[in-house]
Amino acid sequence: MTSIMNDASSWVIEGIGLEDGEPLALAIANGHFVEVGSVAGERLPGRFVLAGLVDAHAHLALDFSGAGRPTGDQDLVADNLRAQLHAGVLLARDVGAPVGLRVGGDHHDGPHVLAAGRFLAPDHGYLDGLFTAVSAADLVEVALAELQANVGGWVKLVFDFPEHFTGFPSLLDARPNFPPELMRALCDAVHAAGGRVAAHISGPGDASLAVAVGVDSIEHGHDVPLDDLVTLGARGGAWTPTLGTVWRDVLAHLSGAAAFEAHYREALSAALAAGVTVLAGTDVNPHGSVTEEVALLASLGMTPAAAIASASSAARAYLGRPGLALGQSGDVVTYHDDPRDDLDVLRHPAAIVRHGRRIR
Repeated sequence: MTSIMNDASSWVIEGIGLEDGEPLALAIANGHFVEVGSVAGERLPGRFVLAGLVDAHAHLALDFSGAGRPTGDQDLVADNLRAQLHAGVLLARDVGAPVGLRVGGDHHDGPHVLAAGRFLAPDHGYLDGLFTAVSAADLVEVALAELQANVGGWVKLVFDFPEHFTGFPSLLDARPNFPPELMRALCDAVHAAGGRVAAHISGPGDASLAVAVGVDSIEHGHDVPLDDLVTLGARGGAWTPTLGTVWRDVLAHLSGAAAFEAHYREALSAALAAGVTVLAGTDVNPHGSVTEEVALLASLGMTPAAAIASASSAARAYLGRPGLALGQSGDVVTYHDDPRDDLDVLRHPAAIVRHGRRIR
């Protein structure tokens, strides 16, 4: 007979799992999920249950609060982690940080972070102050070193960048940073080492080239062709459209916005049909605002359930992190109401628990 544990950090969770819509009953003791009945714990408030939100495109070393804090400052990173945690984000993928800054792994006051390390770009191939240039001759070696040094299994390739950067609209005129054969060699080497490649893509036609050379996740990629989504889906790839940056802040204000919107609607539908994992990511928007990305995905045609999955179950599965399962880390977010009926509910968690410790 299993003994009853009386632990101050023991919790009982009963409700509806948002991953499958089925009744769910679990408990948390000593920071991990256990069977209900094996612990005497307090019941968490909230009827609808997630293993936490996921921000799949974050930059935890950068300041998006407008306070002008220095890039890479340790207090800034800690504040960004805390902002994510208090929004219910319990897993994040950091896809670009200054050289040598390690933000991956578990954090007491933040989500679990999968980190891609430094931005891989040549001289003049990315935003000044955020990266140290990598030569073509050293690209593969540096990518493998980043993969080895960072927790998470990812590297971040700045696939393209405009010759003359004058602000975000100019990114749409970006050109590839390295020869295609070199970027293919990078992907092959990273894959052979057990890692994956996330690629910043904003230039015309470059999403197609990125799929051809073997990248695993397209970051941004506003004009990704539908045929290439089929190819990407067939090999289990992902697309993080970062709509808050690319659509809401840039494309929606340009001439031809209606055509961009129509493409997004068609491409998001095609991506899901092709088996591409659509991921929600905040990019340059405030840390903890991934719920806004979910709302944008839904506004462009994804069902509320699919949009929520892009920032929860689908993202977690793609990133290889377990969810609500016995023996796994006691990470859970609950809601009083069903966010599938009103996505604004995601902004108001009933409870947030990280490693068995209640945050809210």
